Amino acid sequence: MGDSIANRIRYAGAAGVGGAPRWAGMIALAAVVGLAYFVAARLSLLLLVADVAVFWPAAGVSAGTLIALGPRTRLPVIVGTMGATVLANLLGDRNLWSTLVFAFSNAGEAVLAAWLIERFFGTAFSLGRVRYVLALLAAAVVGTAISGIGGTAGFKLLQGSPASIGATWLHWFASDALGIVTVAPLVIGLVSAARERPVRGELVEGVAAILVLAMIGGLVLALPAELLTSVIPVTLLFPPLLWLTARGRPAFVAAGVFVVSLTIVWGTTFGIGEFKAAGSVADRVLPAQASILLMALGALILAALFTELRDKSREVAEASKHKSQFLANMSHELRTPLNAILGYTELILDNLYGETPDKMRKALDRIQQNGRHLLHLINDVLDLSKIEAGKLMLALADYSLNNVVHNVFIAVESLANEKKLALNLEVPADLPTGYGDERRLSQVLLNLVGNAIKFTDAGAVTVSAKAVNDVFTIAVRDTGPGISEGDKLTIFEEFRQADSSVTRKKGGTGLGLAIARRIVEMHGGRLSVESKLGKGATFIVTLPVKAKVTPPTLA
Repeated sequence: MGDSIANRIRYAGAAGVGGAPRWAGMIALAAVVGLAYFVAARLSLLLLVADVAVFWPAAGVSAGTLIALGPRTRLPVIVGTMGATVLANLLGDRNLWSTLVFAFSNAGEAVLAAWLIERFFGTAFSLGRVRYVLALLAAAVVGTAISGIGGTAGFKLLQGSPASIGATWLHWFASDALGIVTVAPLVIGLVSAARERPVRGELVEGVAAILVLAMIGGLVLALPAELLTSVIPVTLLFPPLLWLTARGRPAFVAAGVFVVSLTIVWGTTFGIGEFKAAGSVADRVLPAQASILLMALGALILAALFTELRDKSREVAEASKHKSQFLANMSHELRTPLNAILGYTELILDNLYGETPDKMRKALDRIQQNGRHLLHLINDVLDLSKIEAGKLMLALADYSLNNVVHNVFIAVESLANEKKLALNLEVPADLPTGYGDERRLSQVLLNLVGNAIKFTDAGAVTVSAKAVNDVFTIAVRDTGPGISEGDKLTIFEEFRQADSSVTRKKGGTGLGLAIARRIVEMHGGRLSVESKLGKGATFIVTLPVKAKVTPPTLA
């Protein structure tokens, strides 16, 4: 539906030089920022502790808006911030001149913090990276440390505050910095959510977690202080907050941080629970500020780490999808001309174009043999790409496991005879009728028996099958060189083989076992191996008599 509301606000100034849309957008933004700043400022003034604000959320409103919407919104944010500061202070006990100093200081800290972010990270700023969270903290510290000088001057020179210069500056710095750290992420997250709206499930889960957090916060404030301290500590707030950091977007995390911050501020203001301790301002305010800072930074950094992890997972999944699509396309493009080459080679060998000389026949036999090997590799790659893309479908029907085993026996009997290996079958005649994809199961068994023959130079290859408790167990046992413990962990991975000189001499693509395992798993079964070096190997397939189809996995 075109640009989002956030983008329309951000670029309102570019709608036309001197035109009504430009100024209308700027005035609307100034009004919105001013209203939000005024409400946040009045809330802070109502929750003063010994004339000191635990935190100043209004600072996060202006700084967060500038960071989220960019430098083009600087003028309306400054106007809205200054106007709201003047109105909020004049409604209290501030005089006009100190109010103007506070207005310039509040607007200046927002502009400075946002400029620092833009200078070092550009306008595309989000809270999905740890370095961005730390940058926001650094910008808040610098901006409020400088604005604190102006605020201190207003309090001491124009308002006649009895507090020392150092204490006044520290209270301004701490409350405004906490306001930016706790509220600016909420504003940035809301703008980000307006640009890229969360899916329904994500929205429901995020809102649910915030509501749980708010209810626990209300419970913490409602309970008697004695019960709160001894039975239900404030740490109950952290499980839902951790839930948000692990599962939600930074916008939801920022909302949770704001809820917890309000809980701590409310408890400090009205002396509830762990912040009830009487004494000086420092005894009550500083622990609350430290709690808010540590909680906010911890939650935002954890959220950034989880976001980075989710982004990397999506990138890996997307890359795997493109790889599978590329392999499928290339396999199809290679298989078509290769089939034509094999077809014409067979026609020439059948003397369709005249008598084929023996010397040429030997060369054509070699072409045909290598061409079939290449076609087998291409088919393996195509199967693997279909499995990874979730597009390999099983043709389910009744089948006879006896027929599957005997057909594979016939197909590989000549290979075993060439190597003078005994090929044994131990399959009872009364096996139950199975339900699955007969062709794919034949492919699995053919791969296992073919590998056993290929890697066995002397002795026997034995295929056995049985059915117990509605489960087929098929075993392919050989007397080959065996597989080491380390190789048993990797032979079912794509393009991986047992790393030995014997294996390297035998060749192969390293795809057969990976495909076989996934086909068995799609039937609801399992493919495993038992082996010791020098004592052969036994590959075991267990699968339900009636297939329980599961989608293919990427692992």
